[in-house]
Amino acid sequence: MIHLFVSLEALTNISLMDGRWNKILRTEIKQVNVDASENELAEILSMDASESPILNLIQQGDIELISSSNTIAEFKQDHSKVLNYPSGIFFLDIPKEDAAEIQRNYGVICKNDQEIDDKELSNCREISCIEGDLDHCWEEFLSGIKKVPTNSIVIADRYLFANDDENKREGRNNLLDIVNSILPPCFSSDDSYHVLLIYSQENGKKQCKLKFNKLAKELTRDIQCLRTYKIDFELVSVSENQRYYEGTHNRRIITNYHLIRTEHKLNAFAANKSLCSQVLNWDELFSKGVADGSDTPYKTHKMLVNFLGKVSDYGTSCNTSGYCYSLNQVCPKDENNKIIFSKIQNRLIANQ
Repeated sequence: MIHLFVSLEALTNISLMDGRWNKILRTEIKQVNVDASENELAEILSMDASESPILNLIQQGDIELISSSNTIAEFKQDHSKVLNYPSGIFFLDIPKEDAAEIQRNYGVICKNDQEIDDKELSNCREISCIEGDLDHCWEEFLSGIKKVPTNSIVIADRYLFANDDENKREGRNNLLDIVNSILPPCFSSDDSYHVLLIYSQENGKKQCKLKFNKLAKELTRDIQCLRTYKIDFELVSVSENQRYYEGTHNRRIITNYHLIRTEHKLNAFAANKSLCSQVLNWDELFSKGVADGSDTPYKTHKMLVNFLGKVSDYGTSCNTSGYCYSLNQVCPKDENNKIIFSKIQNRLIANQ
């Protein structure tokens, strides 16, 4: 979920803009965390709309202002606290250098309150892949995503390893290419970047040829080798006939600020060769729906995060054998030595 943290100066600037952030606040973000006391906010609310651009904005958008001075003071004191809000946007009264450091180390959008970019989160891309063509690959398609900070990735495709065995690596290779194409070059040395993958170990009569614990070990090793900073990798399987299995069908990838969709399969490429004909697209969370009649990608992003929260809660409460879980290749087991489920730790799900 998007959490917006702003100084009063930033909120005033947004209120005076006749642009995207003004519209986003009036239509999508109904709570704004402000670096101001309760008394300061009460004073603003007591003004006439003609006297305060902020009041005019919040009345138009039915926006709630929340006094968050203490929380914002914590961000300034301990920059890592921003990770409690992985999809947070921070327009703060801090030096530009500090804002850039927070953005670089913790993968959140953080700007000095005088540097608000009204084009933030407006980019998107769509490509048409033709089977056998050599004009696209994951690195090329996702190159624009690296221009935006990220701290988490969630990948869902129940059939990702359907054709994999000890020798065939189509699913595993595509997974590594996807993750490698999104991971930033650097991240905080004291925290971990989070990657979560959801697939299905069993689809009807078809069993994944790769054992869950062996797959978890291999993927953890290979993903953590992609960068020198720490990466926490979670692997989740929801098998057929289990609750929420149907919701794992659509092939989706999300970061804290992106929604990535494939028409048919995530096993899209072998090197630079397209493996099937399909449309692929990615959107930043407000690339659509702000200035047109579309829904924002943020709507789908929230739906997916909420769904995975239900998967996490249900799997944890039921301990069903149809749900399997691993964190950094460690698989919790029951008294019969069967792999069971544990609560999802990915910050996008845990901090929603």
